Amino acid sequence: MECVGKVRIRLSMQKFLLRAVCILIPVLLFFQASQAQQSYGVTTCSGVVVDFNEPGKVAGETYTWSSPIISPAGSISNATPLAGQTSVNQTLVNTTNVVSATATYTVTTSTGITFQLVITVNPVPVVSNVPSTICSGSAFNVIPSNVPANTTYTWITPAVNPNGAVSTPTAQGVPQIFIGQTLTNPTTNPATVIYTVTPVAGTCTGNPFLITVKVNPLPVLNNSASAPSAMCSGGTYSYLPLSSTTGTSISWSRTATTGISNIANQGLNNPLEILNNTTTAAINVNYVFTLSANSCTFNQTIPVTVNPKPTLTSSLNPPSICSGGTFNYTPAALTTSNPVFAWTRAAVAGISAVAS
Repeated sequence: MECVGKVRIRLSMQKFLLRAVCILIPVLLFFQASQAQQSYGVTTCSGVVVDFNEPGKVAGETYTWSSPIISPAGSISNATPLAGQTSVNQTLVNTTNVVSATATYTVTTSTGITFQLVITVNPVPVVSNVPSTICSGSAFNVIPSNVPANTTYTWITPAVNPNGAVSTPTAQGVPQIFIGQTLTNPTTNPATVIYTVTPVAGTCTGNPFLITVKVNPLPVLNNSASAPSAMCSGGTYSYLPLSSTTGTSISWSRTATTGISNIANQGLNNPLEILNNTTTAAINVNYVFTLSANSCTFNQTIPVTVNPKPTLTSSLNPPSICSGGTFNYTPAALTTSNPVFAWTRAAVAGISAVAS
């Protein structure tokens, strides 16, 4: 009986210990798992060094890690495995230039603790230098591509060459979603405006880039004052247009005008047209000169007044007079202007009066 009792006691103890082990093992596993799943997060900009120490790090503690998991794959460079480091120190580069990427490190300390470090690497906008060409009085607009969403731009006062040749280029300290301004070159030669632009995406600032804008002048007539302002019907309109802008080509056009018998016409350089006014009133005719140089075009209108030729409306067969009598004739002409009449008389055989 005594042996039977001892066997029962031993069996009971074994069951107790087995139950205890069954309870403790999951607890220990959970504790170990929770320790292994300790995770930290760091956010940085591409190309900026990360120097991380676990909270509660003890003196002399070092870190060892293997190659991190990169997401998206291949989107981060410079992620290297190291051992025996005093901190998790890496300079990671986001190679997408557009979207954020992560590097997930599994780090083991010299004290036997393992933790996870997730480093989010935000892209830094990278923009190449941009050339642009516009005509004076036009706006240039540059919207860089392949940059992070919501990238903005600021720029300092642009440099102008030759100095002072272009008006209205100004600095922009308020972030903009594009780079652009209206530029005016009042000279007769091309000029350049160089913008130094800084791109910013979130908290990440990219390197400045240059936008070089060539501003071509609008070719204009330099001798418009010499164009005839008025002419007589039946006369030839002659005006040789000139411009100070090198390489300017000039054409002209004229629409049909009521009261002018000429049909619409066009040509190059000097019109050399005979214009006929069929009315009794002065009529304005507009010549539009189109100047082109360096892919820039400008139209200038030069007006000319075509005055009608006054024609006598009084009788061309006045009554006869007797010798010694006075010839009296009052000329009249149908015109809206006030004509001035002049007369001449040739010497006539048998008439004693000399030519006058």
